Amino acid sequence: MPLSEHEQRLLDAIEQGLYAEDPKLATSFRSSTVRGRLLRRVLLLALLVVLGLVLLVVGVLSSNIALSCVGFAAMFLGAVLIASALRRPRLATAPPAGRPRGRAARRGSWTQRAEERFRRRIEGPQD
Repeated sequence: MPLSEHEQRLLDAIEQGLYAEDPKLATSFRSSTVRGRLLRRVLLLALLVVLGLVLLVVGVLSSNIALSCVGFAAMFLGAVLIASALRRPRLATAPPAGRPRGRAARRGSWTQRAEERFRRRIEGPQD
């Protein structure tokens, strides 16, 4: 939903005030995007996976089981965190308004369906 002219002017005034008050903070907000933060996070987690792989190989070559286990755990943790970061990026925006689409629109949430089944059991058969 686009902003009205009045809201846009207020937002511009707030932005200009922020630039005048603290230009460093304002430029850091402007340069930091959701995609950039996600990319940085994925790269750091990829480094964790590579470090885990190195520890695993070094542990196997030196017959150090503890080091191999730590390496495997680091690889596994990094891979799981990368998968969760790519599946569901945390956005700073609110979810879109309106009706849910897909299966959620047809059936409702799991809790709503469970509550409805519970009510039907308590009330008994309707004659």
